Amino acid sequence: MKLLGIDVGTTGVKAAIFSQEGEMLGCGMETYAVDFDGKGHAEQDGELVWRKAVRAVQAAAAQAGGDVDAVSVSAQGDALLLVGRSGQLLAPVQLGMDYRAAAQTERLCAHWGESALYRRTGMPPHPLNFFLKLLWTAENCPALLEKTWKAMTYADFFLYRLCGTAKIDATMAGRTMAVRLSTGDWDDVFLSEAGVSREKLSEICPPGTAVGVVRADTARMLGISEKALVAAGGHDQVCAALGAGVSRPRIGLDSHGTAEVLSTALSTPCLTEALRMAGCPCYPHGVEGRYFTFGLNHTGGVGLQRYRALFGYADYEAMLASLPPEPTALLTVPSFLADARGACAGTVTGLRLSTAREEICKSFLEGLAFEMRRFLELFSAAGAPVHELRCVGGGARSAVGLQLKADVYGRPVATLHVREAACLGAAILAGTAAGAFASVEEGIARMVRTARVYAPDPVRAALYREKYGAYVRLLEGLRQDRWTVHV
Repeated sequence: MKLLGIDVGTTGVKAAIFSQEGEMLGCGMETYAVDFDGKGHAEQDGELVWRKAVRAVQAAAAQAGGDVDAVSVSAQGDALLLVGRSGQLLAPVQLGMDYRAAAQTERLCAHWGESALYRRTGMPPHPLNFFLKLLWTAENCPALLEKTWKAMTYADFFLYRLCGTAKIDATMAGRTMAVRLSTGDWDDVFLSEAGVSREKLSEICPPGTAVGVVRADTARMLGISEKALVAAGGHDQVCAALGAGVSRPRIGLDSHGTAEVLSTALSTPCLTEALRMAGCPCYPHGVEGRYFTFGLNHTGGVGLQRYRALFGYADYEAMLASLPPEPTALLTVPSFLADARGACAGTVTGLRLSTAREEICKSFLEGLAFEMRRFLELFSAAGAPVHELRCVGGGARSAVGLQLKADVYGRPVATLHVREAACLGAAILAGTAAGAFASVEEGIARMVRTARVYAPDPVRAALYREKYGAYVRLLEGLRQDRWTVHV
């Protein structure tokens, strides 16, 4: 059986075809842009994204053969797509980093309270939330919303384009802030505030369930088998977790791309105030009966690119090869982009005239790892400790970087035999729906394998444990001593 996973990201789409044993048989990738207007709007041409996805699938099918048995979709969260009755997009896609709903967010928080909203929905209230974008649209573009047949995310939009069914998986629905966490169903109270009936939203279904078959004309366009089964997929972070084998508590995933995300599975919802303050959501996992949370550092790979360019390294590998093996005398807080705390300024302490560029770069990497360790500590305090980690993305390509993570985390860090974890996770869900596996967990056991494990060095781990304490004290001091420069 051949299983196709499509991963729809913010700036690119990947498609990969796998065997039931988890071997990648073919892969395609396409990129596209995000349109920023400088006023908080972040939009995208959804039709272009679909066309790019078609090209990515065509490339994968050309390598693997087009006899695909089942397909599923991993998708970026929080985007709002307004779809007409004939399936056409009525407006540009509002992306997750779109902040136009700031006023609606403030008003909703003032009415309900941030903590109450978090406990009700599992989502820290933020303008990025799908529901708040919908509320903005209802207030500012009522005629557009009236013409809308379905308000969708990329997840249910792609399923609709594949098989003509308007269904959304529970993981993606759980991210919208329009679902009540305790019931797993659309929150009619919230929807009424936006003047939106549930008929304008897709039907919620479990990930890994069959929702239809690929339309004949779509199959021919994609270059895959007609009547291939279409399965409900998941949010891209959830799919990446499935593709990394993070399906049960005590295992975490470090996904290091443009941003860096540390996630884990939960047996029950974790909704502590500390997690809310850190911006950690809680919504259904891809495995039935489990939940999912993650911490996010927006700086991630963006910061690495900046450091590499700033200090004149030819590439990332050259930068890493130059780094000293021991912990540096510097402390770097890598909050160069806005996060859940509202911080948007980085800090470096301990600089001397003798400080070399290699130390500065190493300290930045240490700071990134400290931020992820901060989430590990938060998870532990909430009763969800993580004892081992899997690593995917650009950060999983360097032995130096992986060893540093293991030393800072004080936990083993493993790489995977397949880099495209989100595509693999979607393929696992497709295989489950098609009957290749009795459950999602059986699919994980069949398709996911680790490649290499990096164990923490005891000496360096002890040094980093002490240094992490200093990092936390610095972070708290910065929070208490905020200042602003007016230019």
